[in-house]
Amino acid sequence: MSAQPKGQILVADDEPNLRRVLRAQLERDGWEVHTAEDGDDAWRAMQDHHIDVVISDLRMPGLDGMALLERMVRDFPDVPVIMITAHGTVDTAVEALKLGAFDYVTKPFDRDELKNVIDKAARTRELRITEPTVDPQERGRYRIIGDSPAMHEVYSIIERVADTPSTVLITGESGTGKELIAEALHENSRRKSSPFIRVNCAAIPAELLESELFGYEKGAFTGAVTSKPGRFELAHEGTLFLDEIAEIPPSMQVKLLRVLQEQSFERVGSARTSTTASTWSSSTCRRCASDGRTSRCWSTTSWRSSTRASTGRSRASRRPRWRSSRRISGGATSASSRTWSSAASSSPTARW
Repeated sequence: MSAQPKGQILVADDEPNLRRVLRAQLERDGWEVHTAEDGDDAWRAMQDHHIDVVISDLRMPGLDGMALLERMVRDFPDVPVIMITAHGTVDTAVEALKLGAFDYVTKPFDRDELKNVIDKAARTRELRITEPTVDPQERGRYRIIGDSPAMHEVYSIIERVADTPSTVLITGESGTGKELIAEALHENSRRKSSPFIRVNCAAIPAELLESELFGYEKGAFTGAVTSKPGRFELAHEGTLFLDEIAEIPPSMQVKLLRVLQEQSFERVGSARTSTTASTWSSSTCRRCASDGRTSRCWSTTSWRSSTRASTGRSRASRRPRWRSSRRISGGATSASSRTWSSAASSSPTARW
């Protein structure tokens, strides 16, 4: 009896040979594969099948990859889209990621590189669909439901912090809306026209984190057939959201500390130092001070963040908790940064 497929994957590319190669590779990896020769064909396949991951070429006749991506983000927001292109520049990657692409790979790509990106996309989709969802029409301020006093304090903090250059740590249990807070901070800042780049640290194997965040040069390791910018470069002058940052191993946290302090880093395989002007948002479901699994380095990383925010312990919690932290300033405004817990109250309107 054949093994159960990992899921259904759609490959959209106008090159027949590439479609055949990818079909053979993906079927060996355990996927049920559908192919499309252009964006219109791909869109029809989305209506006919339960697709879990999409791989799309950037340049195709008719409906091109960018137009297909826009439709996917609008109608299938939980399906990750991986872009493949022979025109892999930072500008192209930023535009695709701004539109909502999960990631991109450049031609010619290495088999293992593509497999790793697909595996990350599949794990991220699994994490998304297990979290509670809310009808977008029901969302209120900042697309978040809640009208309790605790939620109004949350909104007040967003307004004070959004346009400052501070790094923000958001804590709370899974499903309490940490990513919504990060998006609200970005959308209400002067950085809103720049990229908002998400990285799910829990979905990336530890050995791939460095190349994912900092990028790599051609020949830096087996399979690095071309240079690729990392998420820090792609988020330049925008916001980088590191979801579940506590899952990053201590050895990697040391390197993140340097970026946090000096705003500089090196691609894997490069001796040239690059700088970033991005602002960080990060989240974790662990309690920073009391989780015995966390390392000393993680504790240091969390306290180097200028602003700390907790989105709540659970729905059973009744009232917000406040603890003074560090002072932040932005422009002509200065406000005391606090750690806050805004768990849902007993009111049915506080469903965030």
